[in-house]
Amino acid sequence: MTFARIWGRGFAHAQLPQKSAKSVVTLLSDAPARRRLGNAARELVETKYSRGSVARGFAAALEKVVAKSRQSADSAVASSTAR
Repeated sequence: MTFARIWGRGFAHAQLPQKSAKSVVTLLSDAPARRRLGNAARELVETKYSRGSVARGFAAALEKVVAKSRQSADSAVASSTAR
């Protein structure tokens, strides 16, 4: 089974169908690995894609847009008063 790393946790990852099938068969016979994989996936989703996390990301993006807009408006005012 091949593993990739996400925040220090491993998850099953295979690009070829044969490797994917082998990973699934391995997981079917390894309950602790299934539990670890499920826990890591749940933690990833809850941390990165929770409402709060998405809302914080959206708010940060809006703050950047507002700051850039204010900067542009300030520049426009400065150049119009310099004339």
